[in-house]
Amino acid sequence: MARRMDRKVIKLEAAYGSERQFIVVTRSQDLVVRDLMEDVQKTFKIPMNEQVIFHKGTNLCDFPNETLEHLGVENNHPIRVTRDSELPLRTARSREMQAAMNSMSSMFSAQNQIPAGSTSFSQQSPRNHQDYQQMFK
Repeated sequence: MARRMDRKVIKLEAAYGSERQFIVVTRSQDLVVRDLMEDVQKTFKIPMNEQVIFHKGTNLCDFPNETLEHLGVENNHPIRVTRDSELPLRTARSREMQAAMNSMSSMFSAQNQIPAGSTSFSQQSPRNHQDYQQMFK
């Protein structure tokens, strides 16, 4: 049977946990990551918004409109599929943590700023016991 020249086809070995499947992505236009994500959704029953697909250490889901060819994905290459159902929760949590760290950092830096025209800490430190006592009078 002759292969149609107007169709784009790629076969990938997908690993999801201990399950291994071959995914054949076939479209009439250039293959993009979104096409692969649609086929992963059909094969592993993972919604597209919860998919994480790794190829050579790159998360392909970060580039949904990029062609597979441009990202270096070739025929018979292995990919790793994982489910990230906590992605929205972790994203919100990481934003909260980042905001808390920023506010703590700004509070700390505001308390420890040296006023303009003053000397640095090393120049203010006492040289002997008498200088130390003078500081607290």
